[in-house]
Order: sequence, then C-alpha cells, then structure tokens
Amino acid sequence: MKAVIFGTGRAAGGFVAPMLHAAGYEIVFVARGLQLCDHLDRTGCIEVQLVDGPLLERVIVEGVRAVEITDQAALSRELVSADLIASCVGPSNLKDLGSVIASGLAGRQSPVNLIAFENCEDAGAILRRAVAAAGGQVEAHGFASGLIHRVICRRRWHYDSETPIRYTADPESRCEIEAAGLREPMPTISGVTLVEDHVAAVRRKFFTYSAAHVAVAYLGHLKGYCSIHAALQDHEISGIVRKVVKEGQQGLDFFYGAGFSGGEVERKRICKRLSNGALRDTVARVGREPLRKLGGHERLIGTASLARLAHSKAKSLSWVTAAALCYFDPDDASSRRLRALIENRGAQYVLQTLSGVDLDQDFVSRTIRYVKRLSAGSRSSHLITIEPTFWASRPLSAAANVG
Repeated sequence: MKAVIFGTGRAAGGFVAPMLHAAGYEIVFVARGLQLCDHLDRTGCIEVQLVDGPLLERVIVEGVRAVEITDQAALSRELVSADLIASCVGPSNLKDLGSVIASGLAGRQSPVNLIAFENCEDAGAILRRAVAAAGGQVEAHGFASGLIHRVICRRRWHYDSETPIRYTADPESRCEIEAAGLREPMPTISGVTLVEDHVAAVRRKFFTYSAAHVAVAYLGHLKGYCSIHAALQDHEISGIVRKVVKEGQQGLDFFYGAGFSGGEVERKRICKRLSNGALRDTVARVGREPLRKLGGHERLIGTASLARLAHSKAKSLSWVTAAALCYFDPDDASSRRLRALIENRGAQYVLQTLSGVDLDQDFVSRTIRYVKRLSAGSRSSHLITIEPTFWASRPLSAAANVG
C-alpha cells in the first residue's frame, strides 16, 4: 500500500507518516522545494522522537521518498497509484491543492480516500470543494477530515546534513477520522477511531485541551515565562487553566450529553500532558496567531460561547481571552496586527469583530474589564524578568480563587 502525504511539517512527519507507515503504507511526501525533496530522497527516512518526562522513544520511518509539488507529471503518477491521499498543510492552504489533486485523480481507475488532517471542523469538505472547483472528479472519491491529538512542537533538518528530518512530539497516539466522508473501507490503524460526528470531536479537543494549551501560553506570556511546562508550574496560572478546562467541559456536556467531555479523568490527563517538560514547548509557538485563535469557533470564544449556554459565567475563559488580547510578540505578524487593531479601534471592537459571532454582553464587558486590569498590572512582557502582573501581586490564596 502507498500513502501520498501533502506536506512535510510537524503534523505530516510527526504523526501522519509514522501512523500510516506502522499500518503498512509506503510513504511518499509531496514537498515544496527541491532541496527538501533531495534531502528526503537522500536520507530515505525521517525520525520522530516521542518524549514524556525522562522517557524517550525513537521512531524511524524508513523507505520514504519525495515529489516536488510543482512536478505535475511525477505527482500525477504517484496519485494515480496511491491507496490513500493525505493533506497536512494548514486549513488556509487546502484550497491551493485543488488543481494538483484534480489532475492526479483524472487518471485513476479506482476510488481513493483523501483525508485532510487539519485543525478545523470541515477540512474534508474544504478539500473536496477545492478539487471540484479545479474541475476534478470528486463523486467517486472519499473526502474526510482527520483530527490529530498529538503535540508535535519541533521539526529540525539541514540540507547539507545526512541526518534525517527529526520531529519532537509527545507520545499521544489518538486520531479521529470522519467516517461519513470515506468511500473506501479504511484498514485497521492503531490509535485511529472513525467518528460519525466530526464537529463534536473537534470541539471536544478545542474546548478542553486546546483551550488549556493557549491559556497557559497567554497567561504565561504576561508573567514572563518562556516554556509551557514552566508556566504551568505557576500556582496562579495552573489554577485558572484547570477552571478553563472545567468551563469547557460544562458546555460540552450540556450540548452533547453528560460525560461527553471526559470529566475529572480527562482534566487530569490534560494537565499531565501540558506538564511534559521534555517537549520544551514554548509560549511563543503555542501563542502565535492570536487573531485566528480569537475566532468565534476557536478555542477561546467558541469554548466560552458553549459554556455560557450551560449557564457558566466562564470567568476563567474571560481572563484568558483578556490575556490573549494583551498578547504581543513582535516576531509574530498576527500579533502585530492584533496590537495595531486594538490601538486603533479598541479591545472591545476587536473582540466582537474578530469573533464573528453574537457574543454574550456579560462575557464581553467582563473580558474588557480584565484587559484593563491586566494592562495596568504589567509594565513589561520581558521574557527574562517575571513581572508582578495583576494576579501575581495578590496573595496566593486569593489569586487561586480567580474565576
């Protein structure tokens, strides 16, 4: 069996390739750039380092090769004979794959499943529309969304080196694939669950783990932490993060039924994963692109909206949303745009405009109050000096009860 994977980034190499290789697939990457393709062909493998505290497992994916995305003839030959096609290019880039995939599908004699492993609710549908818009024959083929739960925080390689591309990730092996989008049966793959309601699966991830992840980043940034695991050791931050997860779970259980969110067991599991210091995951990586992460269906506003339906005040989510609005990384273009928008139009306008949904006014007014208090409480976001932000300037016992 052969799997063609569009992308060589963290998700593609750190999870999808080793998962499919373990299930018996030969891996062909579709890469951008001749140097990257040459490196993959020359080394013939990639390495994934799975780290969990003191534990390290090295996974070698052998027999890989690559096709440059602009080499349409070679790419079409690979797509014609593929048993599975996967994409890991980011939701905003899926539309760019339409024409190259359409050309490859034109020569096929049998149906094939195309799975878009992206962090969004309708990745498979987006890819299907892109291929159809390019004149591709989509009716015979499956277009499904795939949801990865593993955190892959780094990808390292150098063209001149004989060392394979190396990915660093946590050992999480769960993956959910949208069953309704498939046309051909999927072989049994370890860790993969076929789900009927993909939107529910995405929300369960976004409104618990993902919300907690960015909560650590944005709160940690205000207090000057560089790494996620170090920020989570802060008693004030960890207290708010636990409440963020609980608020998200209240909304999920209200909307999808009691127990859907995983309860206390899942809360503990999330905190344990976030505490994995061996990942050396950074506040800057997790907090980047705040404009996207403040969207109405994303991990903060989406979580808060569902929590409010469950009659939760979502106070901890207000704190984290306020921290996101205060976030500034001069190296992140999204962060620079957010800062400029707030300076020109104000935080409340930005919050309501970015979300694109009708936000609860109580949540909005509380969040804007918190923005003012956080802005007044921190003189700097210098990453070396931990500044006495609003909550850090209060007695620990009082700060632990925020939210």
